[in-house]
Amino acid sequence: MQIDYSKRLSPAISDFVDAAMPYSHWGVNYFNIRLMELVLIDSLLGGAIKKGGERFLDFGCGLGLACVYASAYFSEVEGVDLDDPGVAFKTDRSAPAVGTDLIAAIGINNIQLTSGDSFAYLRDRRDRYDMLLSVFCLEHVEDIQGACDLFAAALKVGGRSVHIIPNTHDTTNQLLQTTLGPIEENEKNSVAVGRGTKKMGTMFAPITHSEFIDDYRQQFDVNCLERYIFPMMLSGLTIEKITPMREHSYAVLASKVS
Repeated sequence: MQIDYSKRLSPAISDFVDAAMPYSHWGVNYFNIRLMELVLIDSLLGGAIKKGGERFLDFGCGLGLACVYASAYFSEVEGVDLDDPGVAFKTDRSAPAVGTDLIAAIGINNIQLTSGDSFAYLRDRRDRYDMLLSVFCLEHVEDIQGACDLFAAALKVGGRSVHIIPNTHDTTNQLLQTTLGPIEENEKNSVAVGRGTKKMGTMFAPITHSEFIDDYRQQFDVNCLERYIFPMMLSGLTIEKITPMREHSYAVLASKVS
């Protein structure tokens, strides 16, 4: 029997997970991992979420799980994500649209989820947030510097942001998982993605963690820490702490000092 970690947290979180379960491709494991990441953020980064404040934004909110977690600590909670139906969840609607219905059904009234152009959303919200969160989001952004500039502009002076990003272990794991299957199957895969021929295949199938890079050699750069923290610093954010979260990721705590 699988443990449902939400039962160890608040009734609101538990109710949300129960309602959202049909939309998960990975069952309860998806919610367990995401919730434990949020709890680790608080325990490893000085209560970054539990410090609370007036306004919180989850950039790449999905169904709104982090927003439900944060709603106990912030007066106003917002989430924004793509308007693409079915991305990451079992639904033909956008995840924020589904999440909005789930949140309304369990009676939480301080959360607003929005589907659409996430960058346009941020451009209209300067100096607004006490905290901004992104979880495994930046590696899917083509213009990381532009995203960090918007994050910095959206934070109030004294505001904080937490970003969970992949590390190079993640790239290595994906490379091994992709290429160390049976040789015959790898050859079929390489032909299917245009990296080999029936006469001469290749053992190296591309990693697809970032949709903007299809060269497996460059994928290691996608997960290098400086790819994320240097743009944050150039945007004017101060890096307060970098800590491992688990095998696949770091958590970066940054603040807007001025």
